[in-house]
Amino acid sequence: MFNKEAFIEQCKEVANFDDSHKRIKLLLEEALKDPNGVMETLGKPTSAGVEVLYEADNLSIINFVWAPGMELHPHNHNLWAIIGIYTGIEENTFYVRKDDAIVKQNSKDVTAGGVMMLGKDVIHSVKNTGEDFTGGIHIYGGDFVGIERSQWDEGPTKEVPYDMEQTRRLFDDANNMIAQ
Repeated sequence: MFNKEAFIEQCKEVANFDDSHKRIKLLLEEALKDPNGVMETLGKPTSAGVEVLYEADNLSIINFVWAPGMELHPHNHNLWAIIGIYTGIEENTFYVRKDDAIVKQNSKDVTAGGVMMLGKDVIHSVKNTGEDFTGGIHIYGGDFVGIERSQWDEGPTKEVPYDMEQTRRLFDDANNMIAQ
């Protein structure tokens, strides 16, 4: 059975290594060999939300839950990221910069038990393409909440500072749609 506190401690122990992203990816892959065990510990998703499990200057561990059909605009993290899905499906669409805009490059689905690593310069959007909630552990090589980063709106062509309030509204709107 997945032990959340032990997992967080293991991640903290390797967070300062030069190859911390590789070590943490291995820890997450091991945990997600039993995605149902992770879900039992974190709870079966019943609403969209963001639960910060751990946050420090060098490491953030967050439980993201996406409602069916929910989509988050293109954004960057300015940190490496490791995404592990314990239930559902998360479609990641990747973009590259071209002049003053971004252009869609490709996409990749991550399903229950899957883990994906993103470099610190990656720009992506996220969508739950399934009919059920998607739950995932997202781990970042720094202070995910406090770092300055960007999002792309209007097409997505215009780079603007990341708007956490807009993101919170997306989660609230998704939950309101489900409640109707």
